[in-house]
Amino acid sequence: MHGWVWSGSWIPKPGIVPLRPLGLGEILSGAIALLTRYWRTVLTVSAAVAALSQLMVALVTAFVPIPSDNIDLTLSSTGDPSADLHRALVNLADIAPLGAATGAIGLFAGTLATAGLATVASKAVMGKPASAAEAWRAVGSRLPSLIGLALVTTCATFGTLAASAAPCLIANAAHSSDATVSASALLLLPGSAVALWLTISMGLAAPALVLERQGIRAALSRSFRLVRGAWWRVFGVTLIVAILTGIVSGLIALPFTEADLIANGNGSDGTAVSSLLLGAIGGFIAGAVTLPISAGSSALLYIDQRIRREALDLELAAAVGIPNYGH
Repeated sequence: MHGWVWSGSWIPKPGIVPLRPLGLGEILSGAIALLTRYWRTVLTVSAAVAALSQLMVALVTAFVPIPSDNIDLTLSSTGDPSADLHRALVNLADIAPLGAATGAIGLFAGTLATAGLATVASKAVMGKPASAAEAWRAVGSRLPSLIGLALVTTCATFGTLAASAAPCLIANAAHSSDATVSASALLLLPGSAVALWLTISMGLAAPALVLERQGIRAALSRSFRLVRGAWWRVFGVTLIVAILTGIVSGLIALPFTEADLIANGNGSDGTAVSSLLLGAIGGFIAGAVTLPISAGSSALLYIDQRIRREALDLELAAAVGIPNYGH
């Protein structure tokens, strides 16, 4: 039968992944298959989200420029630990507003893209067609809750980071003693760990909200339950996908970055019209291409965890009419 593979027993594969617990390679290949087989639908959704996120990034960059003349990103040491710490904190204070804003926009956009492609991914797993209209209807019917979920996850993550960074930045600005500044800087470590834990634990909430028609609180609880006991596995998959998509994004954006350097020089603060335009075009293309991979991987992780925890594969097999599956 078409779509079945042999692995000691017949494993049905009606769509982009086999109906069993998935490995890393299958999640990655499934996300790529989602993009290549359903490219019209997928690119319609990802392009819309990428356009929105790049517009937001351009606006933030225009109004929150980096004071580039004060920033030293070299890792060289002066030989004075307190001076090195002071320099690092000054740099952090300079880049934190724009970095936090663009990071929050990225997380917000990722949540929207994952929700938008969850319906497409669920149909692709069963080998069924999925139109952009279906994806938009699924998102549109849950749009207020989805925006609320994206805001909650973004604020929880970056709020935690801000809370952990605030004491050392305040102490440094107030010219407190080196011991006080150093002690408060240590809070960045647990703060970053908690923010990472929250990001991974909440990462499956968007598919739950759309596919199970959950409310914000219920979707978050659902995500925590699905990730519990598998946090490191979900983190590993998410990290590898992030690295791969980051590399692809960087390669796509590189020509636009080079064009900006040629047009505006190394001293550009990114607020010139040409810089904003080139950055937005590069970011849009990169986002339209990579969002389906990252969002598709998240949606497949959600399906995978439900297969592992709730035998969702039995429901999926029944939905596509596979006889005697699981017997």
